Amino acid sequence: MNKKKKALPSLWERSEYDVISETENGTELIAVLRTRYSGTTVTCRIPKHTKEEEEKLAADITYALMQIACTGQDISHIKNMEILID
Repeated sequence: MNKKKKALPSLWERSEYDVISETENGTELIAVLRTRYSGTTVTCRIPKHTKEEEEKLAADITYALMQIACTGQDISHIKNMEILID
């Protein structure tokens, strides 16, 4: 007798959430979310950054992604990068 497994919702469907509350203080935004799939409550602390901090973070993240994309290649010569969007 073959039993069919019940199909799980997709990752996209499991990632849906509702915002329960948002609180803002001087240094961060605190959001409380509840996932629709499991009902899990998640607290997110989102720090506020100055424009300079955001630029530095973006540059560091971009460089890290380039290191992953170009594993084993020397990318130290890259000084400027432009993101092209179709």
